[in-house]
Parts: sequence; C-alpha cells; structure tokens
Amino acid sequence: MSIEGILNDCKNDYAIKYKDYFTKLITKNTLSINDYYDRAAQLYWIGGELIYSREQIFEKWNIFLSCFKILKHEISSSISLSQNRMRPRSAIRWRLICKHNSNGYFGTATNKEIEIYGISHAEFGRQDIVREFILIDEISIWKQILI
Repeated sequence: MSIEGILNDCKNDYAIKYKDYFTKLITKNTLSINDYYDRAAQLYWIGGELIYSREQIFEKWNIFLSCFKILKHEISSSISLSQNRMRPRSAIRWRLICKHNSNGYFGTATNKEIEIYGISHAEFGRQDIVREFILIDEISIWKQILI
C-alpha cells in the first residue's frame, strides 16, 4: 500500500520520520519499534489510557489494528515544530478505510467497511518518540459497526 495523498506535506525531518513510522505501522511493514520509540516512551491512548514502554505501545496498536483489514490509508496533513527549550514535535491527520473482519477490541467481526479518522501527535527526544498522543473517533467506529 502507499499513501494515497498528502495534502499538506511538511518537509521537516521529524515530520518525515513520523509519517514513515505511521505508514509502516498501518501497513504492518517491517517495523522495528526500537527504531522509533524511546525505551521509556509514553502513549496517550483511546479512553484516556496511558501506556508505557515501546513493547506495550506496539502491543496496543496491534490489538487495535488486528480487528481490521486495511484497504486504504491516507495522511492528509502533517506538520512539525522545533522551538528553543522544547522538544521537537510532529503531528499528522490520517484516515483509514478498512474492513471489520476479525473479532477483538470492537466485538465480533461484521465484515462492514469502516472509516477511521485520527490525529496523532509525537514529541521526540534526541531521535526517538518519547511521548505520543492518539485521538481516534471511537464512537464513530462503533456506530459504523453497529448500524
């Protein structure tokens, strides 16, 4: 799979690295979690859940994505910011079109086509992500599955 379109493409190194990471995560491409996350990284997840460590972060994403077969993904916007005395940050706005084809986090598989919209924000340490915030419209996902 490839990124279908990037409407607002930021050329900053951190934005490029974050888009690359996200694309590899979604497409289950060869992704070494150690290449992207700091050992003590934090993930602010759906429902206010706070996840610690790269292994648990990767596991949380896998549990979420295991319910779906990704048909198409798109990063519609990316931005990055580096300021004095603050960690570099990057954010992306994304969309997934997928089929709810496996039992798991979102109940019994329905084989319905689902659109998932999300916003991801990452703070970087020296090279790796030290803190990530994920915003996904979970209610919209449930509505598409149940109706």
